[in-house]
Amino acid sequence: MNYRILGLSGLRVSAVGLGCMGMSHAYGAPADRKEMAELLADAVDMGYTFFDTAESYGTATCPHYNEELLGEALKPFRNRTDRIDLYFQHRPDSRVEPEAVASVMADLIRIGKILHWGISEPDVEYLRRAHKVCPVTAIQSRYSMMTRWNESIFPALEELGIGFVAFSPLANGLLTRCYTGNDRFDPVADYRAYMPQFRKESFGQNKDLFRLLDGLAEQKHAKQAEPAEGEYRGRRHHTVQGRNKGYRLRPRCYENE
Repeated sequence: MNYRILGLSGLRVSAVGLGCMGMSHAYGAPADRKEMAELLADAVDMGYTFFDTAESYGTATCPHYNEELLGEALKPFRNRTDRIDLYFQHRPDSRVEPEAVASVMADLIRIGKILHWGISEPDVEYLRRAHKVCPVTAIQSRYSMMTRWNESIFPALEELGIGFVAFSPLANGLLTRCYTGNDRFDPVADYRAYMPQFRKESFGQNKDLFRLLDGLAEQKHAKQAEPAEGEYRGRRHHTVQGRNKGYRLRPRCYENE
């Protein structure tokens, strides 16, 4: 596993992070808890140091399910602490000024509850205003071969020395080439049922992209998802890739070398 520093913060993380949302939220029913604990332990052994969780990834009956799952699984590998290394504002709230959010984060850093903070999907103005009050370590935004609109913020990140964490680098699994227009998802428990890239007509509209990826995979004797993942190799970006199947961990981890 390679490691990267997020911006100028000094925070060193594995170049690929493990997104834990799909273990209990948004991709159908929660996965088996024991299997997920084993997957997390395997990830630690492979060198993963960045694990992405949130209260909103819990279940209706247990809002902290995902956080508790992660905490219990990592307990044997890490000293128990009362701090969070990198704490993200999950999304900007239009009702709250960025200066107010940054002031709270500064207080949390001052009292030792968090070491660094970040923002998920801010625009440039929001980011600059927040950063003036309390330096932002990283932002986290959707970014893949199909999602490039966040590139407009890259010059500001470079200027301010802020890291970029890409989530959904495989477009919620679409770029793995494991799905077709005939696949259907549970409209109650699976967000993909409402994602436009999984609509039947999308597969026809994106056939040229799929043909390109398939051709690159054949040319490189690679798995079908690897050309899309390779888009990020050599970049300074950090990627968070969701996993709820253990067999998907090792190839991504070691192919990143």
